Amino acid sequence: MFSPPGWPDFQLLSGARAFGAYTCDADGIHGMFYDPFASYAHQTHDLDATVHRELGMDELLELLAAGCMVVASVSKKIRRPQLTPPRRGGRLILATGLDDGHIVFRDPSGHTPDTTAAALPAEHFATFFAGRGISIDVSPTGPRRPPPHAAIRRVTS
Repeated sequence: MFSPPGWPDFQLLSGARAFGAYTCDADGIHGMFYDPFASYAHQTHDLDATVHRELGMDELLELLAAGCMVVASVSKKIRRPQLTPPRRGGRLILATGLDDGHIVFRDPSGHTPDTTAAALPAEHFATFFAGRGISIDVSPTGPRRPPPHAAIRRVTS
């Protein structure tokens, strides 16, 4: 899960499960299912969440420039951006903004601090991006604002 400051992972996970965004069985946790997650974000946290089954890079950049965060489907190889991904999609990251042509994102499955909070040039990010996701309007002031990008390390390709 992607935890904004002050929102524990377990609280978000259990809340999202109640809406059907995740399912659990003996093999573990499965999901995230976009429509139930968008409903959860709206009904529980009063966030404007929109599911994008088709999301081009230009639209992704526009959403980020407008102050939205985007839960984006990317290749798991984004953790090792120097490698060419064999496919796009399969992992979710949270794109939090733009910084000088770079997409700033958080990857909760990152294996190092540099891959947990990172930035890639938009054209390189596109090689991992599956073209789908959920935009979340976080434009109101307050705790929903994305964190500053000062701790983000840019990854060069």
